[in-house]
Amino acid sequence: MATITATREILTIFLTIFIVADPLGLIPVFLSLTGHMDAHKKRNTILKAVLTAFTVLALFILAGRDILTFLGIKPGSFYVAGGVLLFIVSLDLLLGHRQRTKTSERERDAEDIFIFPLGIPILAGPGTITTILLFASEVSET
Repeated sequence: MATITATREILTIFLTIFIVADPLGLIPVFLSLTGHMDAHKKRNTILKAVLTAFTVLALFILAGRDILTFLGIKPGSFYVAGGVLLFIVSLDLLLGHRQRTKTSERERDAEDIFIFPLGIPILAGPGTITTILLFASEVSET
């Protein structure tokens, strides 16, 4: 019975993060940023972007509350701001608005786009970080 509950929790967390990060919706952004690259370079770029996002999210799982405290941000304020952001994103998805992400020529021509804008803030953005912090605080309270 405990394994079913744990599996259900893991699935819930995974699906929530998957929906918030929206990797399928980011495909056009990725293609517009890497259109000038060959296949090998694209593969390396996406791998580095995912590793960058994973590192940032792992950092927030382990020390998110401490980081917010150091910056003078109360976790409750961060949760409210993140909730508002998630609400706005969900309204955009619900109403079918086009993404507001724009890329400049300089961003498209940059060689290190795996950190910015792909890794942070596109994959590990405010919504994903808020979701991670909410789930991490739920685990620490139980």
